Amino acid sequence: MFNIHRDPRLFLRIFTAIMFSDREYLGYDPSITTLDDGSRIVTVKGKSYVIKKRIYFSPSILGRGTSCWQATRDGVTYAIKDYWTDVTREFTEAEFLEEARNAGIENVCQLVDEEILTFRGKEDTTDLVRPAIRAKKGKKKYPKQDCRVHRRLVLQPFAESIVEFETKRELIKAFIDVIQAHKALLEKVGILHRDISLNNIMLAATRDAAGQRRGVLIDLDYAMRYSEDEAEQGKQRKTATAERTGTTPFMALDLLWGGGGVSHRPEWDLESFFYVLFWICVLYDGPRNSERRISFKQTPLYHWTEGSFEEVAQNKSSVDSDKGWPNTLVRVSPYFEDLKPCLDRWRYILFKKGSPATHDEVVRILQETHDALEEEETPENAPGSVQGQSEKPISAVRQYHTRSYLETSKKKNQKEEASEDEVEEDSEDGSGKESEDDVGEEPEEDQVAEDDDVPDEDESSEAEEDSSDSSYSPSPSRARVQISSTGSRGRKRTRKDTAQEDDDDGYTESGIFPESQNAGWRSDAFTLHSPHPSSSASSWSQRTAPTSSEAKRHRGK
Repeated sequence: MFNIHRDPRLFLRIFTAIMFSDREYLGYDPSITTLDDGSRIVTVKGKSYVIKKRIYFSPSILGRGTSCWQATRDGVTYAIKDYWTDVTREFTEAEFLEEARNAGIENVCQLVDEEILTFRGKEDTTDLVRPAIRAKKGKKKYPKQDCRVHRRLVLQPFAESIVEFETKRELIKAFIDVIQAHKALLEKVGILHRDISLNNIMLAATRDAAGQRRGVLIDLDYAMRYSEDEAEQGKQRKTATAERTGTTPFMALDLLWGGGGVSHRPEWDLESFFYVLFWICVLYDGPRNSERRISFKQTPLYHWTEGSFEEVAQNKSSVDSDKGWPNTLVRVSPYFEDLKPCLDRWRYILFKKGSPATHDEVVRILQETHDALEEEETPENAPGSVQGQSEKPISAVRQYHTRSYLETSKKKNQKEEASEDEVEEDSEDGSGKESEDDVGEEPEEDQVAEDDDVPDEDESSEAEEDSSDSSYSPSPSRARVQISSTGSRGRKRTRKDTAQEDDDDGYTESGIFPESQNAGWRSDAFTLHSPHPSSSASSWSQRTAPTSSEAKRHRGK
């Protein structure tokens, strides 16, 4: 760990860099401005949108650093997706969405506008904040390190999570909609989604002429071109440096057994749809996000989230087993009791039919289930909803989200400690090995669980690591500055870091870009990224840069 007493000069350099850096170098996005009334405006392709609220942001240290906002322009509501994508990806999500729109495919989110953000006149990529990796030594040391570019999409229609369904008929109808959309993408434009998950099946916020909300399939960032001929020949199409094949709890068994390195098949996405519906039936007990207050560890889904691909496949094999399936199906909540026959039939065509499942077979089962369901009265307030309740224990969904936070933080801390040990050992013999770049911060356990329902002491053995806030993202009042490997403007450096960087890295001894020295401290090496620009922007403009003598004094010269 960093020791201020052992290395005070490095501490002063970081401290002064943060004090005197421009807002942009501190991670504040110049395309997002805060008005006097506190509202925020985001600009995409020269058009201004008023941000109403943030509806999602990724808590992961690694990945795309996705943030999604609900925004309006001229009275129309949009979803704006802000994320960092792999530059080596063969096709972009925007290209796929444009193809889907041109082909007239329904129930897929529609692209309104797209923009690649810039920083100081250059495309905003992770290479700008990781110069050591893009240098010759860095490319040799990290040959598989991906470079990500900052993109922003404006999408319609604005949609809600699938768990916000109001009746079981609406839930099943939404699944029919998105599976038909998945089929149309495959057959009309040759696009295979490959990342079917709970977060990628949505419900349109607006209703059609019949008063119904339709299902919407989103997130084509991991989609790929699919050719049946190539699949039959066993060819694996590489789509990006940082290859990705799905969200672990919802990945197909054959994909898990293959370790993620096999050619993706359409029927595997149909299997993922099945797991999403089963997930909802186990962890929810009613409409409008009514989360079950049970122990997540006591559900079979817990074992779908633990370990390697092979271990998850082994745990998930109970679905494929005639002996294990009845014990798995019994975990469905009472509210979804009348969906058990649907799950049972769907499972049969996935695992027992002897041939790959087809879209038409799945849609037929869902349509028959939909028609057989009784009409439900649309609830004004869903009974059992987590919102506004204080009884214990907390819901299984919250336990799952918190466990993901804490385990990610734990792994990060272990990696940091191991990296620091290597640095100290190397420092003794003068080798000065670098530690990993772009290590982010995750919330401490008390930050995640504060002011929330906490299980009693006798329940703590089951839920000790599973208490949580009401969602992935903290509220704006509890927003924290965060360093993200894909969305930050900061990177972790060691004492030997500067000495090891190539001459073409663009850094001086102090870690300041040469072109920035005359304007004062503007260090790209030690600045942070925050998705929430401060409303007190004027205070920054009043700061004065240090004089040359002051800058030298801070650098110890």
